[in-house]
Amino acid sequence: MPENIDDLLPTAKEIQRQTARKEAEKAEQFAPASAAAEIEEHKLIEKLSKPSGLTEDERSSLRRLRFSARSETE
Repeated sequence: MPENIDDLLPTAKEIQRQTARKEAEKAEQFAPASAAAEIEEHKLIEKLSKPSGLTEDERSSLRRLRFSARSETE
């Protein structure tokens, strides 16, 4: 049995090390998913940054279709 009650409890430094270790383990678990999500985000941004390739008439037709569909649901 320890002579001092302080020897029973971990020190603040020990708790900080344990916490840092657990946080690092969690970060390692989520790193692949995070990287994949970031790649998907960049792909989507790149896709949405490009012109659609539709003519002005085609865009107007799509707008009218959306407007009429929205009016029917309301």
